[in-house]
Amino acid sequence: MEKYIRGHDNAQIFYVSLSGDTKKPTLVFVHSVGANWTVWKTEISYFQRLGYPCLAFDLRAHGLSEVLGKDEAYSFPNFAKDLRKILDTEKIKKFILVGHSFGGGIAINYCGSFPKQLPEKLILVETAHRYPFEHHREFHMNPYIAMILRFLAEHQKFTNVHLPHLRELDFSTDFHRKQRSNLGVFLEALHVTPLRSILKCIDELQKWSFDHLQNTEKFLETLKIPVLIVSGSEDEVVPLRFQEELHHLIKKSELKVVTGAYHRIPTQNPEELCSVMQDFLEKKGRSSKK
Repeated sequence: MEKYIRGHDNAQIFYVSLSGDTKKPTLVFVHSVGANWTVWKTEISYFQRLGYPCLAFDLRAHGLSEVLGKDEAYSFPNFAKDLRKILDTEKIKKFILVGHSFGGGIAINYCGSFPKQLPEKLILVETAHRYPFEHHREFHMNPYIAMILRFLAEHQKFTNVHLPHLRELDFSTDFHRKQRSNLGVFLEALHVTPLRSILKCIDELQKWSFDHLQNTEKFLETLKIPVLIVSGSEDEVVPLRFQEELHHLIKKSELKVVTGAYHRIPTQNPEELCSVMQDFLEKKGRSSKK
């Protein structure tokens, strides 16, 4: 069922909620920057067949959620607050968080912000707990390209004419399963998220990471829920070493590497992701390092 809510600061947030076996925890999917909830369609269909209730939402300024003009609206903790508002609205108490890239960072931030309302398990796909890019090298792109994109972001007339906001783009189609360059992935994201919003999200992530890195690492070292970390062996956006750092920090974690995968596992390698997720979800007791 498709729904909207108003976030804590009145931002309108779109989400999809699908019922399932009430004895199973709800799988809550969080997409990355520049995408929308449709990146998870294959995973949602798979786990719906297994009886899991599922929920996915469009981040603020993404997909069908509201695009906001004020810079402070993109403060990184706001995304976790939106998630909490949805969970409260749907009265969801038993859930498992699944986040991809930026969405994984939101999942980590949620756990740190709401320690008394933690998920039963956490799944982080191609995620870093700290900012993974050098200055003016977003998505590890050439710095000159990154600077040009930032210049264009402040020219609304250009972006309105040449980068139309096609907010309902479906990322689960075969077209989006093909591997493209980091710049190609970035430009594709502009069809569902305004350029300025993408850059504001990245900037706020950078600021939060730099200001709170030590506290985040301390929190992760004490996190007691089981965590699955999934990495792509060919990921150049958030390389494997960042997932290895997470694995080292989180005692109850396990790391799975998808061979040949780039930075788009939810859409390019959904079968492999579903398989490792199912194994993790069905595992009883403690997760252990291997």
